[in-house]
Amino acid sequence: MSVPGSGGRLRVVRGPFCPRGLRWESLALGSTNALWLGRGEGGDWLCKWYRYPQVGVHPEAEVAEFLHRQGVCGVAGFGARVDRETAEGRMTVGLIQRWVEGVSGWEKVLDGFRGGAADAALARRWGKSVGELHRALASGEGGSEFGEEPLGVADLQAWSWRVERLGERLWERLEGVPPEGVTPAAWARARLLWVDREEEWRARARALAGCRVFGCKSRIHGDLHLGQVLDCGVGGAVVVDFEGEPLRALEERRLKESPLRDVAGMWRSWAYAGVVGGGAREAVCRMQESFLEGWQESMDLPGGDWRGFLEGLIWEKAIYEVLYEIQQRPHWLEVPLAAL
Repeated sequence: MSVPGSGGRLRVVRGPFCPRGLRWESLALGSTNALWLGRGEGGDWLCKWYRYPQVGVHPEAEVAEFLHRQGVCGVAGFGARVDRETAEGRMTVGLIQRWVEGVSGWEKVLDGFRGGAADAALARRWGKSVGELHRALASGEGGSEFGEEPLGVADLQAWSWRVERLGERLWERLEGVPPEGVTPAAWARARLLWVDREEEWRARARALAGCRVFGCKSRIHGDLHLGQVLDCGVGGAVVVDFEGEPLRALEERRLKESPLRDVAGMWRSWAYAGVVGGGAREAVCRMQESFLEGWQESMDLPGGDWRGFLEGLIWEKAIYEVLYEIQQRPHWLEVPLAAL
């Protein structure tokens, strides 16, 4: 197996991974990273080599190591981390984890919607699994890289500022030339919702700082959606890909956040699946609420106006999605526009 990239000295932080006797094959899964599957007597392993590494510890590798030390189930088992020493500093360039056999949650939910079914019990089980994961990420000493800390006024003010900056990025992009693949109708609608109503969304973003919610923040998944959940049948669900949102900087992806941010990501993902799979609005809402109910079996809701807080997080995610689709999948732009 050869790996992309060169320069600097490689350093392996090894867990249970043993490379002897493995046969490697390259995987073409549409990932932004280079992927290999290694099979051998010691089990099957996935090697992920990051194409665009940045100085610092990658959040996915950091979380994988932490959860391994905690003995947490429901995630791909940590095998090893590969760092590169460069003149700029150390950066994570690769991660090896246990290979997990399962069905993508996205495909499973799409099949259900296309067949006219909405498995609320499944959504509730996945919600409980995600809640258990959040509870594990909140464990440890407070103030460390992991562990709970109070969600304070400064956090809400910073959130409000980030949402407004995100809105400005979208506004600037919509003032430019539409990318190939966007229909004139979708582009005009996006401009109507965001460029023509700039004062409205700015006011809403600034109002987020005054949200009266009382809870805790901790490390989270950061980019949770149905495609990051593998349904393993009787073995339950496994959550994968703790890289965080690709449009956010590495250090920003390592910040402690309210776990409800991940709930908001799944909330939007059910909505996406409903549009793509033709699911009825009632069915989508039932899956969303069932997921939230399952999550509450493992996690406590914040005090105060937690519902308004969640709605703000869902709205922020929709802004991010519109910007993401413009840059990555222009033909999907119509999907998140309704949420604005």
